[in-house]
Amino acid sequence: MFELRSPLQASARHRRWGFIGLSAAPFVGAVLYRYGYHLPLRCPVLALTGIPCPTCGMTRSFVAIVNGNLSESIRYHAFGWVLFASFLLVIFHLLMELRCDRAISTFYTRLLSDRRFQISALLVYFSYYGLRLYWLHSAGEFYANLFAENLCTEILL
Repeated sequence: MFELRSPLQASARHRRWGFIGLSAAPFVGAVLYRYGYHLPLRCPVLALTGIPCPTCGMTRSFVAIVNGNLSESIRYHAFGWVLFASFLLVIFHLLMELRCDRAISTFYTRLLSDRRFQISALLVYFSYYGLRLYWLHSAGEFYANLFAENLCTEILL
């Protein structure tokens, strides 16, 4: 099921704490957003081009999960809950490694390092992104604004 590896060096422990901080940041942001702390953030790709980026909707998806609304989360971004669960798993795994003071090898760490799995996951994700763009375009909900007259002034501001 899992295998304990070599003891962690000091630099490895520091990296794990850094990854825990990075993985926890979306949760902190979603909780703060839930309680009314809104930052005026906007997707720069969407702002510049009018085309949503592959992660557009992920923040709203996380906020919906924090509010306990999984169906709304999936409506904002189908992979929001997957990323949310992945961040939780990363935090738990790294905390266990720090607690044991050893690297831990599990089925999911081996799976994530498999090149075929990585390519398959990217293909699925970008296929969803392509379908999402098609659905938005078909519904008339987005307009590519690549050659707008005011694009240069928007970039400079």
